[in-house]
Amino acid sequence: GGSTTVAAQVPAALRAWLDALAKMGSALAFPPAAVPKLVAQPIIASGAVTLPREALGQELTPEPRAGLRIEWRPDSAFVEPLIAVHPKAPLVAAGAGARLFTFEIDGKRVFVERALESENAIVDSAIEHIEVPIDWTPTGGGVAGIADMLALAAWLDENPLGMPIELKKGGRRPEVTSLENAGSRIQVSKRGSWLKLDGELDVQGTKLTFGDVLEAARHARRYVKAADGVFLELSAEAIQKLQPIAIAAALAPANDNAGASAVVHDAFGTLLAEAKTLFRDVKEKGVELDEYLKRFSKRGKATKAPPLEKGTLRSYQREGAEWMLHL
Repeated sequence: GGSTTVAAQVPAALRAWLDALAKMGSALAFPPAAVPKLVAQPIIASGAVTLPREALGQELTPEPRAGLRIEWRPDSAFVEPLIAVHPKAPLVAAGAGARLFTFEIDGKRVFVERALESENAIVDSAIEHIEVPIDWTPTGGGVAGIADMLALAAWLDENPLGMPIELKKGGRRPEVTSLENAGSRIQVSKRGSWLKLDGELDVQGTKLTFGDVLEAARHARRYVKAADGVFLELSAEAIQKLQPIAIAAALAPANDNAGASAVVHDAFGTLLAEAKTLFRDVKEKGVELDEYLKRFSKRGKATKAPPLEKGTLRSYQREGAEWMLHL
């Protein structure tokens, strides 16, 4: 009756699309920007496809705001400045991508029309107000070292600019435990004229030796790395009390250090007695550290310079002599 039947070979990859097209009709269409991806599959060999604006969902008013994606690394962090075109939209690269940006809110498809040409200026203005020492490059910013990492973490917690923040999976936000709050078991034992120091500290499940802590104090390092993202913090008081002990341990003869976290001469017993309050559990084996404090307090009473048989000491000479007697 004048009808024409046409037969064509349809690639297997295209058959599911044709079935969907038959069911959805004109609702199944793609924006021009998607054509290269479709051609690459290969599903569509040529042609141009468009998507009606109303098919994108409900159109919302754009509310662009700069945001950050943070990647925590073992000893540093990477900060990527991005933009959210709407308070409930995901973060995307500023000034790039589709002008009509689609996303979902509670399962409902919505879209906004982006002003791509103004997005970079929004991001640049925001990062100028981030009060953290970040080393910015064209691709993002970075911080290195635990002090700057903690400064970044504190700023993110406060978030004074109200920026949307996204954390990249895999890294761990830096966590700090003070020396006073760390689980510690230290033992001091006497061996001849030497005091042997053993022990370990538990920092959120990670073990540090007493020697690790002394080494950090010797270099006046405030933070001791226990594991990736986990640090022990030494206060200024802890460094002041432990540093001379650490220096004494470093100067001790190597053969006296064998098998111990540290060894110091008996003359440093007073310093150990003053430092033991930094730790939760200090066991004393064959030695009583408090006796050093008593002995030192008795010495302190006899630090006046004795009179000379001939002549008198000037004030600065007397102060120097009394200081040496005190030592």
